[in-house]
Amino acid sequence: TRSKPVLVELNTARIPGKVTISAELLSIPEKLSHIWSSTRDNSLRKPSFPFKTIYRYGLQFDIKNNKAHVFLCILLAGDVATNPGPTRRNNHQPTGSQSFFARCLVINARSLISSHRLNGKQSCHLTNFQNLVYTEQADIMWVTETWLRDDIENSEILPWSDYTIYRKDRKTRAGGVLLALKSSSFLSSREIVTDSDLELVAIELSSTCNKKYLACCTYKPPQTMNRKWLDEFNLFLANKCSDYANILICGDFNFPNICWESPELTAGEDEVQFTEILNDHYLTQVNRVPTRGDHILDLVISSVAENVQNMSVISPSQSGLITDHSAIPFDIATTFKARPKIKRS
Repeated sequence: TRSKPVLVELNTARIPGKVTISAELLSIPEKLSHIWSSTRDNSLRKPSFPFKTIYRYGLQFDIKNNKAHVFLCILLAGDVATNPGPTRRNNHQPTGSQSFFARCLVINARSLISSHRLNGKQSCHLTNFQNLVYTEQADIMWVTETWLRDDIENSEILPWSDYTIYRKDRKTRAGGVLLALKSSSFLSSREIVTDSDLELVAIELSSTCNKKYLACCTYKPPQTMNRKWLDEFNLFLANKCSDYANILICGDFNFPNICWESPELTAGEDEVQFTEILNDHYLTQVNRVPTRGDHILDLVISSVAENVQNMSVISPSQSGLITDHSAIPFDIATTFKARPKIKRS
């Protein structure tokens, strides 16, 4: 006769109502067994249910067949989405003329940590964000207006994944930028520390063919003094662009009056200066689709524009995010040869 495992209760905190628990499976000894699960509050942020508290609990199930056992494993793994569709995999190493296309996603989140009541139910924005990320299977993500604080750990933003997160939070409410990189899609990554006052995070990453890229996420608030911001942005590019042939800068720049189809038709001194800065550093803004109302606020800026492909937008109603910005998914080829730099005379 097989003895049942001895379960030790580590935390018996009462779980409040209307909390959806996504459990991480720790162990299933055998088909007929007790199960230990561990969970962190990723659904609601209430003083009575602290964000960083880990709750453990024991469950007992009588599994009748192998299929039910497999279903239970999937259910408790906490990684189940409604009709998630086919999974994107980038497991191959490109050889010869093959190209690995990294899946990219640009989001203005308008707070990752907020909760909202929709259709009579409490909805956590962080959960909606996670669902979008896991559905899109993004290799790189640029997120602006995160509204994160330093007491929120990276592991709480995208749990149960191999994402490496780089971020810059505001000390005050709102703002904040974040870059998330799927570690298995790239050889290496490191944060580039700058002395700039820009709301910007930059990383150097190496693709599977050992090419180096500069990826930056930045946010320019609409009330920012444009002239000072433009000077600092130009200085950042002057210091970094010469070191990288492959550059991708994304984020919310809040320049609604620029005509990106024909930048030479753009009016406004600050808007014209911004387009000239991009031109001076051989950068191209490739997004042509409005992301907030009729305005193109969220930009995708590349040193090799033809490497950016399959760009589209996902409306807030489609993404499930509580924001007034559409998200931008696109692919970028990480193995194409970059164009040589041309020095101006």
